Amino acid sequence: MSQTSIEWTDETANIFYAVDKNTGRRGWHCEVVSEGCQNCYAATKNMGFWNMGTKRPYRQDQRPKLTWKIDRKQMEGWKRRRIPRRIFVNSMTDTFGEWWSKDWIYDALDAMAAAPLMTFQILTKRVELMVEIIQAWMIARGMERVPDNMHLMISAENQARANERSPIFRQLVGLATLGLSLEPLIGEIDLYEAGFIEKGLRPVPYVDWVIAGG
Repeated sequence: MSQTSIEWTDETANIFYAVDKNTGRRGWHCEVVSEGCQNCYAATKNMGFWNMGTKRPYRQDQRPKLTWKIDRKQMEGWKRRRIPRRIFVNSMTDTFGEWWSKDWIYDALDAMAAAPLMTFQILTKRVELMVEIIQAWMIARGMERVPDNMHLMISAENQARANERSPIFRQLVGLATLGLSLEPLIGEIDLYEAGFIEKGLRPVPYVDWVIAGG
């Protein structure tokens, strides 16, 4: 666990990480999927800021140079904690990145479900993979709803990405607590146009909470 200055969480837990095969440097890995990935703080840190990371860029061509790791000890410890905390899972990568093992993702989801006193915040730009994996995990575990302590969140940085991701994310309505991160907000977003809020006399959002930041 790491303390953090992020306003909407208490801690970060980077349970998926990477190690450089040549240097042994421990860091992270992620890959650009949209314009919101530009100037990524995690990518900057991974390049050696404060002497952190593998010093390899967040690109697909770096995958063969890295070994993937999972912090099972940290995950196992969640269920033993007795003070409720909000935990942002994998703040330095995307939990639903296609390079991570689906078995690992299932294991991480299982560990979160087993720790009801903690509130886990899982953020992705890969909404298609999130929906696919979450629905498959629920079926495999015989669940009708994702446990309420697991908040599923997507990013949208401008109107085009909001319009693109919202209809896919909507497939999880009624199945989980849902959140939306408008950060980095690099363009105006009309939540009505994107479909995050139903139009009518009594507007109803389908997301439970929204983060906004420059």
